Amino acid sequence: MKKTIIALSAIASVCAIPAFAQDMTPKFSGSITLANDYIWRGATQTDNKAAVFLAGQVNIGNFYVGAGTENVDFGGINQEYDIWGGYVAKLGEKTSLDIGFVRYGYVDAPSNIDTTEFKAALTQTIGKGSLTGSVYTTSNFFGSKKSATYYEVAGVANLSEKVSLSGALARQNVEGSGGDYNTWNLGVGYTINKNVGLDFRYHDAEDLDSAFVASVKFSF
Repeated sequence: MKKTIIALSAIASVCAIPAFAQDMTPKFSGSITLANDYIWRGATQTDNKAAVFLAGQVNIGNFYVGAGTENVDFGGINQEYDIWGGYVAKLGEKTSLDIGFVRYGYVDAPSNIDTTEFKAALTQTIGKGSLTGSVYTTSNFFGSKKSATYYEVAGVANLSEKVSLSGALARQNVEGSGGDYNTWNLGVGYTINKNVGLDFRYHDAEDLDSAFVASVKFSF
């Protein structure tokens, strides 16, 4: 896996050369999302209770960095914060490669379970939709000292200007844990306007409870 990440990083570095001729003006975006549950890789993070997500991101050319926070309810922890960043390399008119990282942090956690994952995601535009294959890897999975890898294939089909169908199939592997599992989700999105969108999604995973999540996202 390390060799794969290094190879993909090299590709991104080569594709990065023309980026400096592009518009390097920082572009800021943010969002607030309200949901009846916070599901992460098939597992509830809020004990099946409502969640509020705040997020912001800045894009400079093909580079991006962002941060967000949301409430959680497990192990005596009530708040999570996330930091992410990366580079999106254009490999053609319809293909892009995203190389980056995601940092999951927890406020006032009784033990250090903060985790950093490195990711590589290849997206191909197909008609009015897209297909993305992603890999996330870490050497210390939530304080376990074990390496872990998450594989996901996700697709989006835009049925109209306002309605979209999306879903994902994924597998979480954790070294020597015996807790590897498959997970999937399927949902419908509805765009009210350029700043407000709805999502209705069903989540399921092996040995975990299934869940239906309804959310509304306000973008600015």
